[in-house]
Parts: sequence; structure tokens; C-alpha cells
Amino acid sequence: MQGLLALKRYVQFLGRADRKEYWQFVGITFAAYAVAIIVGNGIAYMQVGLLPPSLIFTMLFFMPPLYCATIRRLHDRGISGLWLAAIWVLNGIYYATENLRLRTQGTAADTPLALLGYANVLLTLGFAIWVFLHLIREGDPQPNEFGSPPVEGDETTRNTESSQLVNQALLRLFSSDPVKSEPKP
Repeated sequence: MQGLLALKRYVQFLGRADRKEYWQFVGITFAAYAVAIIVGNGIAYMQVGLLPPSLIFTMLFFMPPLYCATIRRLHDRGISGLWLAAIWVLNGIYYATENLRLRTQGTAADTPLALLGYANVLLTLGFAIWVFLHLIREGDPQPNEFGSPPVEGDETTRNTESSQLVNQALLRLFSSDPVKSEPKP
């Protein structure tokens, strides 16, 4: 099952992920969330406004590979994964705006801050739709700046040259033999 490749490449941001690998992993993630809710008696927790501990641990376990798989999926479309940082920026602007709005409630600044918050929500929603459309579309059939296209079922072609360079650098970094560096002229 290709969806399990995302767990093998737990925090690997480099390379590309095809639609099948990505969406199978999303399905596995949501199934794990459902099991965590059922096992952790999540409905009882959620009725009082809490998340069950089993769901929290499951989310913490699956969040890094899900972000990495999403970034690799965007790479398959030729889009930098840094675009996902826009979601965090937009959410930060929203929370800062809402915090200011709560402090200025009933003053003249309340209405403009509310409008800014609503505009931010619409912008975030539009951006999320843009990302979703790229996640469901077919990847670039040609090699792009993030590597060659993934070949279905062939795990060996999924490592791009850049990820191999990172792996070699990590091996050198954590190997017991010190790497001798050449003096700079």
C-alpha cells in the first residue's frame, strides 16, 4: 500500500508524492483518528469540550508525516511547500486580530477589526481551496525542480538526488569517522 510510504518517509520534505500515495495516507490518518476517538471514548470528552488523550497522541504522531506528504504532493505539482506557511501566517493574523478585537470591544476600533477578521477568514478559505485543488490534480509528468516524477509501486525512484545528498550529509554528520575538511584558500 502506497499510503504507508509516508510513514517510511516520516519527516522527509524532499522529493515528490503522487496522488495515490498522498490520498491513501490521508485515508489512513483519518481512520487512525476515528479509531482513537472510539478507543478513547472521545464522544464523552468532546461533550465537555476536551479532546481525548488517545486522539491527541494520534494527532501528534500523524501530523509530521502528513505535513511532509502534503509538501511532497505540492512538489509533484511543481509548487514549493513553503506555501503551506501562508496558512500559519493567516491564522496568526486572525488570532492577533481577534485578540485586539476582544480588548477593544465596544470602541470605535471594534468594527474595522471585525471586518479585518472576516476578510482574513475569506482569504484563508480561498487559499485552502487553492491548495486543495493542487492536491487533487495530477502531478507534473516531467521532472521538475523537486525531482523526477514518482513511479507507482517503485519505491527506489522516490528518492530524488537532493534527498540522497541530504542522507549522505546526515551519514557524514553522525558517522564515527570525522570528515576532514579542506582548508579554504
